[in-house]
Amino acid sequence: MKKIFALILALVTVLSLCACGKDKYAELAINVAGFGQNIVNGCSFDIVPETAELNADAIRSQLDALGISADDLKETDGKPEFFYATTGEQSADFVMVIGAKDAETAKKLSDGQLKTWLDNLRKDSSYNPAEAPKLENCINKTAGRYVFVICSKDSAAAESALTELLDNAVKQNV
Repeated sequence: MKKIFALILALVTVLSLCACGKDKYAELAINVAGFGQNIVNGCSFDIVPETAELNADAIRSQLDALGISADDLKETDGKPEFFYATTGEQSADFVMVIGAKDAETAKKLSDGQLKTWLDNLRKDSSYNPAEAPKLENCINKTAGRYVFVICSKDSAAAESALTELLDNAVKQNV
């Protein structure tokens, strides 16, 4: 009897560990532009980033500048899922949301091209030295098939705002 009870307990433990390991954002589905604007509205910036409506060619041009292939992104309405808001000045305040084709690609973009892009920004001497802390603390995070890059004056608050937005999106998708 003790062996059976121990076996059942071990099985329950293994199953619970498997359930905890699941990415809670794996099934996340968001509107990249709307979500990106919610990040802009929910974070603190020295200069609030703005975005312009980009057509498919302009998005592909932005992606090329980042070293990202449009083939790595999911398309919605004939355009790659991409949101980018910036000040257009020498400020390091910006928000980027990318809808990759899958979670594996999102992770590859975050750890590869976007990490390299951020590293190059940190080395860029044209930024005002006061912008350095923002660049050093940029958020580069994946959730499901999405990548989020946020550079603001308060990265801890930005991380908290992003997590809250993601958790609310998961609740709405359920």
